[in-house]
Amino acid sequence: MQDNYQPPAADVSPKFSGDSAEQDLANFVGPNAEYYLERFRQIESGGGASWHWPAFFITSGWLLYRKMWFYAFAYIILLPVTLTIAFTALGLVIGEVPADAAFQLVYIGIVFVAVPIFANRLYFKHARRRVAKVHAGTAGGSASAQALAAAGGTNLVAALLLLIVPLVGIVAAVSIPAYQDYTVRAQVAEGLSLAALHKQAIVEFYDDEGRLPADNAAAGLPAPADVAGRYVESISVENGEIYIDYGGAANSVIDGETLYLLPVQGEGQTLGWNCGSEGIAAKWLPAACRD
Repeated sequence: MQDNYQPPAADVSPKFSGDSAEQDLANFVGPNAEYYLERFRQIESGGGASWHWPAFFITSGWLLYRKMWFYAFAYIILLPVTLTIAFTALGLVIGEVPADAAFQLVYIGIVFVAVPIFANRLYFKHARRRVAKVHAGTAGGSASAQALAAAGGTNLVAALLLLIVPLVGIVAAVSIPAYQDYTVRAQVAEGLSLAALHKQAIVEFYDDEGRLPADNAAAGLPAPADVAGRYVESISVENGEIYIDYGGAANSVIDGETLYLLPVQGEGQTLGWNCGSEGIAAKWLPAACRD
């Protein structure tokens, strides 16, 4: 009687057993190999899930650091897009508010629970697959070890870029408006500096005449357009009041706007000044003009 028994085909997927397999994975993992080899041994022996802190705190950075490109893309792009589409559709059935709440719970559960718990297992699967691919394309020996190190290891640049780019964006979002505020305030200040001559002339006219000058000529001042600066188009006097008109190279937020200086009688018949503007935001005015 013919024996038709055929032994089962050998499992050719790389298992984590033997010195050779350990060395291959160590060559692939590179930095911190001992930590991961220990976790791989636990997984291979049927051990439970293990927590991975880098995958909890900086998941995207860790995936890129370990050259897990597809998983990084899936985590950064596919996961939020897929969940958004799914729960948007769900919102049409159960309502937007419950769907949003469910989305938050599911997303938090995946990102802060599932991913850190299964990160080592995911990396083990990735490493074994890559090791098998390298072995299939090399003759073994030192060439294989070098190929494993090149295929695996780490990529600090990619991880840092992921962390630095958002940081640069945050810094830019804060610093650019702050710098704009600084430059606009400096442009407004130019008007006050140029108007110092007008204030002095008006005070002297008032001390001599006991009244306020009607215009620039009465105060002995140049014509309004003749007292201009880089950001100031003209400074005019109207019954003792000073009007500073901005233009030229002035920022668009103050271009065409006016800052006024109004004379007020203080103690001893001396003149003081109140300043303000109808069109220039208070944050761009000098401190004395904000009250």
